[in-house]
Amino acid sequence: MMSISVVTIVFVLFVSIGSVFFADGSGFVDEYGVRTYYAVSKPFPFIDSMSRFVARVRENRYTETKGRQKGRKRGSGLILGIGHDLEQLERVRGIITGKTGGRFIERVLTPAEREHAVSSFGPGVSDRWIEFTAGRFAAKEAVAKALGCGIGGVLGFQDIEILPEPGGRPVCRLSCSAFERLRLDPDRCVVHVTISHTRTMVSAVAIAEARDRSSV
Repeated sequence: MMSISVVTIVFVLFVSIGSVFFADGSGFVDEYGVRTYYAVSKPFPFIDSMSRFVARVRENRYTETKGRQKGRKRGSGLILGIGHDLEQLERVRGIITGKTGGRFIERVLTPAEREHAVSSFGPGVSDRWIEFTAGRFAAKEAVAKALGCGIGGVLGFQDIEILPEPGGRPVCRLSCSAFERLRLDPDRCVVHVTISHTRTMVSAVAIAEARDRSSV
């Protein structure tokens, strides 16, 4: 009885291995050009299921690998930092309408930003002017935080320029001297910015990204 059981086990193992290597030709070719076959073993259905399970695991692993390769080809980059800032509109309004309001605007906004504000909202101080200035102030603070330095000796307000695209999306650009001080590659480093307003507050978030060379 013992010898019959051993022979049966050996036979089942032999058929199992043979069903994997001597399959019917169906299957898939992985990224290395190796074909994984689905074995068909009619007398032993569980062997058929086992071989298909092994093949399916390899197929899933192949799909995940190809997905990661496609992600790299799309130019996914490395996040260098994330910054956020929150400002009260009334605080900014008090500064702009005060004695030092003109100097504050010249300190925070670049000439191109001031020109955009004048062409969009007019030369006089208005609610839109205050929202725009507060939004740029918060966004530039967020950018400096994302770059890990803050507004100060390494990075100033005039080093950061945020202007809207035709569709309205804010686009952030850094000065050449800022890239040198930060020791960042201007061809690879990109800063994404978003600005949101409520009736009393303005919020800005910035993400600094170092892109792969293949995507630039």
